[in-house]
Amino acid sequence: MEPSSLTGLTRTSIAPETHELIPDGASSPYESGSYRNLPPHLPLPLGKRKSRIGWRPTTLKLPSLIAFAVLTSILIVATTYLLDRSNRNGAIVFTSSSTSLVAFWWDYGPTIVAVLYGLIWATIDHDLKRLEPYFQLSSPAGATAENSLLLSYPYMLQVWVPFVSIRKKYVEAAV
Repeated sequence: MEPSSLTGLTRTSIAPETHELIPDGASSPYESGSYRNLPPHLPLPLGKRKSRIGWRPTTLKLPSLIAFAVLTSILIVATTYLLDRSNRNGAIVFTSSSTSLVAFWWDYGPTIVAVLYGLIWATIDHDLKRLEPYFQLSSPAGATAENSLLLSYPYMLQVWVPFVSIRKKYVEAAV
């Protein structure tokens, strides 16, 4: 700070946690309005806190779920189109008369697309099952420990997850 900006400040008005000068008459960084360098153990005042709405991971936010639904729809339409074309022409493409690039994508393309789609699905599925206990805790009615923190959907045998979640009336995890 420049010496001209230090007027009205004394040595005792330095906040020990933040090493930031506090104007005379203010007893804390809260009163001075300086929130930039607060140590992590001090909470922000209520008016300066961020909203808790955005605590979900990116994969469970609405734009990501809409993009995944659009991708699923595109794959369904593409599969239907390829099936129709194959039924009309006897095949989609004859690889013996095509280039090596077409043959490569014919052999490995569907597998690559299926694996990438499966990875996206698994990420969304795991995030939902991992966070389901916290969704239950954050509901207005709350939840018991048995129906929230003690749930372990990601670590159960995946065959049993729909049955356990339906029994506990959590349809989101069953899907």
